Amino acid sequence: MLELRKRLDWTQPQLAEYLGINERTVRSHERDYHRLRLELWQYKKLHQLMASVGMTVDDLPDPPK
Repeated sequence: MLELRKRLDWTQPQLAEYLGINERTVRSHERDYHRLRLELWQYKKLHQLMASVGMTVDDLPDPPK
């Protein structure tokens, strides 16, 4: 999420608003305190946003082992 925000030059509040989530959720996720749980429509928006900056699902981090 942080890499995406950097490429977009967006703030945490901007990304949170775009995805329809709380700013604290973005902050917690970027600090590895919280795993994102998004609705399908939010994943679609995230996918579109990533594609706009040349990112793919493969650019997302793998789950912890």
